[in-house]
Amino acid sequence: MKFTKMKKRVNILRYTPARGDIGEETGTWNTLSTVWAGVESVKGKDRYLSEETMLQEVVRFILRVTDLAGDDKIEYNNQRYSISSISKDDRYMEVIGYVDN
Repeated sequence: MKFTKMKKRVNILRYTPARGDIGEETGTWNTLSTVWAGVESVKGKDRYLSEETMLQEVVRFILRVTDLAGDDKIEYNNQRYSISSISKDDRYMEVIGYVDN
């Protein structure tokens, strides 16, 4: 796993489902935790390997192993990122995310 300095703060968001007065879904994204992370853009060969399209901003996050699921989101610089892959070892996890539209 490629290591980068973890000097950026990111929020891990988890969806909390709820129902409105007429039964519609009105869930919200809540901050599960705020952690230090390494953040870098995925370019060239790395982007191809992550199987993302060239039209999306793809970012690699490196953080300590935490309670993160594939349907969570990462918030960084007021931008939300959906998670396309997670790989981890004993101490760190690499998360590939793309900007939510």
